[in-house]
Amino acid sequence: AVSLLVIHNYGPYVGKVNKNVNVISVEKGAITFYNRVCGKILRNIGLYKYVCRKKCEKLVQSDFDVVISFTTNEALFYHSFIMKKGKRNLSWVHIDVEKNRYSYPFSSKEEESKVYSQMDEIIFVSNDAKNAFNNVFSINVPQKVIYNIVDKEIRFDVVSILLNDKNKVVESEIIKNAFESEFYYR
Repeated sequence: AVSLLVIHNYGPYVGKVNKNVNVISVEKGAITFYNRVCGKILRNIGLYKYVCRKKCEKLVQSDFDVVISFTTNEALFYHSFIMKKGKRNLSWVHIDVEKNRYSYPFSSKEEESKVYSQMDEIIFVSNDAKNAFNNVFSINVPQKVIYNIVDKEIRFDVVSILLNDKNKVVESEIIKNAFESEFYYR
């Protein structure tokens, strides 16, 4: 059986989740002003991590063959609470953490680094994402690059065709550089 732990159970992909997947939602409904204020208060008095950990312990009762956090920061943060539930723990990095550097909801880079160092493996969507990660973190964990299904060359061709239709003349170097930026690591 497959379970999917989501922080908020809404967004463009919620309806696309297979009906056989057990969706576990940490927060019910959309983010409200009340949620944000409560979160800030809990962070300011040092209880945010404790409350999040208790929610996860209550929601996630099963053990798993593999636990994967598919994005950095918040997903990794929640992953840290259920690591003991997985025989293997993987983190999947989709961004250039050097250019998009923030540790929220971790209290520090060191705390975030500690969680990464407990992974069995860290997977990256590109060598650029991997290199940027290694420039920020010094972690001795096996690493692997698994490219997204749609790679840069295919996207380059598609965008070139679309822009040619609209603009007649395309500066291909500009497009190529856009695809090599951190925005397209997803």
